[in-house]
Amino acid sequence: MDLYTVWHRFLHGPREALRRSLGVCVPLYAGAFLFFPHRVPVDVVFGAPIEPLQLATPGRPTDDEVRTAHAAYIDALRKLFDEHKARFGYADREIEIV
Repeated sequence: MDLYTVWHRFLHGPREALRRSLGVCVPLYAGAFLFFPHRVPVDVVFGAPIEPLQLATPGRPTDDEVRTAHAAYIDALRKLFDEHKARFGYADREIEIV
């Protein structure tokens, strides 16, 4: 949200219809100059590796296996954000994953 101004609800109906009919998502956002981001610091931290999920059939994950792996990734992402957010001046923020 700091790099770009995003309009989630503006023209939502027509954009959703386009996504459903053609499979094309049209995000509406702007930065400092058109699609160039606002000039704000971008901080990067790295967490511990996530152990890969053992699949029942290698190369063919089930829906439950994908959901389990996704949940593990989101959990690790939340923990990493919460662990480091105060150091970068975002102690009052919550991570929003949509």
